[in-house]
Amino acid sequence: MNIRVGDRLILGHNILYQMMGDPFFWEEVPEFLDLKDDGERAHHFATKYHFTPREVAPGCVGCTSIKATLKPIMKEVSSRVDRWARAEPENLTNLINYITKRRGARPSPIVMYHKDDAGKIYAVEF
Repeated sequence: MNIRVGDRLILGHNILYQMMGDPFFWEEVPEFLDLKDDGERAHHFATKYHFTPREVAPGCVGCTSIKATLKPIMKEVSSRVDRWARAEPENLTNLINYITKRRGARPSPIVMYHKDDAGKIYAVEF
């Protein structure tokens, strides 16, 4: 494995869609395995929306409905990442290793934005 440290990575919804569609993600990051069905469904919708937007969301071409599809999963993932980054960083090891393997270098830092229950958005770095 390449352990070269690369540039910062913002783990946003586009990257999350890609991860949810990668079967190796579920094998290599079992901490999120309980989200597999919803994640694969969201990825399928995102892909189908990309190729046939008028069929998937008639009258909504270019709107943010695709982002809303992944919102519950993104909220759960960001909530776990936030909690683990503060209290149990060892739970992020598999995610970091997965991202490092896929990118060829360890992004430093990996940033994920999290919206707390009060509606405040902040960056979680790990």
